[in-house]
Order: sequence, then C-alpha cells, then structure tokens
Amino acid sequence: VFMLAVTKMIELVFESLPEACLQTSTVMVLENVQFLHWISLASSIISAGFLMTDLNFVVERHKMEMAHSDTANPVYGYLPKSTGGQVRLFLAMWLFETSYGACTIILLSQLPNYVIAALVSFEFFLIMSYKIATSEVAFDEL
Repeated sequence: VFMLAVTKMIELVFESLPEACLQTSTVMVLENVQFLHWISLASSIISAGFLMTDLNFVVERHKMEMAHSDTANPVYGYLPKSTGGQVRLFLAMWLFETSYGACTIILLSQLPNYVIAALVSFEFFLIMSYKIATSEVAFDEL
C-alpha cells in the first residue's frame, strides 16, 4: 500500500499537476483555443482529482484494515460500510478534489514554463532514485 501511495503522490505532484498547469497557461495565452485544448485540459484536471480521491481511499482502507488491531487510531474509519455509500462518498470527494484542484491549477499556471519542466524532470529523478535504492533497477541490467 505504501508504494502505491508514494507512486500516486509522485505522479500527482510531478506529472499531472504540472501538465495541467502548462495546459492552462497555454489556453490562457492562445487567442484561438480549439475544442481539443479544452478537452485535454479538462481530462488533466479530472484525472488529477481522481488520483487525489483514489489516494485518499487507498490510505483510508489501509488504515481501516489496521483499525482492528489493539493500536487502532479512532480518527480513521470514515468510509461507509455499504458499497452505495462508498460510491457516493467517492463521487462527492472526486467532485470536491477536482474543483479544488482546478482552482489550484489556475493559480499555479502563472508560474514560468521552465519551473513546470523542472518538476517533470524531478519526478523522473525521484522515481529512478527510489528504484535504484530499492534495487528494482541495477545499472548492470541496463
């Protein structure tokens, strides 16, 4: 669960958000914005919201599974027990995270483009560093 959460967080911070910021700044500058630009921007923002919501659910489910132990934290356990309740909560959180993410992306899109390119490059560095540190990739295999 930890590796899944870390991977999703790295993707969100260093890929999805910078990409959406770059697309937003491009749409703000262009005079003739095509429909495809809007679709691309919307899909980036919606996928970022989905990643944030899914990450929250993954962490919460893991905490709820651990809650059956003696060292349970009473804060966790907000997920409904019924499937319908979980679906409604997921959709509500997804809507909130997407709206909040859209506002954040609009504000971050004012950054210079080289900052966004640096974030994407830093993502690659982080992932490769982690894989080398955990011996998932060795230089003799390359």
